[in-house]
Amino acid sequence: MYIPYDDFNDNSFDTSKWLHYKVSDVELYERNQRLEFVWTGGTGGAGDTVTSTKVFELKADKEYEICVTVVTCGEGANLSAFVNERNFYAIGILPTGELRVVAVVDGNMYPLKSMVVGKNYGRLAIGVANSQVYFMFDGNEVYRETYRLPSRSVNMMLMAMVSNTYPLVAFDEAGYSTAGTAGMFPSQIFETIISLLTTMLPLFMVLIMFTTLIRALKG
Repeated sequence: MYIPYDDFNDNSFDTSKWLHYKVSDVELYERNQRLEFVWTGGTGGAGDTVTSTKVFELKADKEYEICVTVVTCGEGANLSAFVNERNFYAIGILPTGELRVVAVVDGNMYPLKSMVVGKNYGRLAIGVANSQVYFMFDGNEVYRETYRLPSRSVNMMLMAMVSNTYPLVAFDEAGYSTAGTAGMFPSQIFETIISLLTTMLPLFMVLIMFTTLIRALKG
């Protein structure tokens, strides 16, 4: 089930949901029903981030899949599953239309996937299924591997790189999916529920018969 974490629609940055440490040459706004990082310096570029106050548990039963929509990517826009500065996964998109997936483990960076997707905006997601972490772009899986971070407790981090040439990064609809229904259509969820009820029906019948027998013996 998809659950909004922040849709950025109220045009007021929510400090109860996000931590932000201001950097020079970049201004952060929640406006136009999205979160915007805007370049204010001269030539060159700078990076900025916001980090969720909520900790997401990427458990083996796929309890959480974190996601965000990149509206415009500036020099680069990333979604990270962040344990600490030395350990995180990230998926991001560049203005050239290139998608990149990286891992930072114990301070060492590992490029995992690079591919051309032909556009510089779209939906990014990171999730866990059993012992593996997977990465998605616009609903399509692009990479997966065995989970390597030292913890499954992560914060959602939105990372933006802006410059004089690409002065704007904008994010929208940060959210997550919960236990077992990530990526499922409503019809699939309904079918799963029906299947579960069908499986449990014999047990229900036994319980009804047992209850009836107890009442008969008491009578």
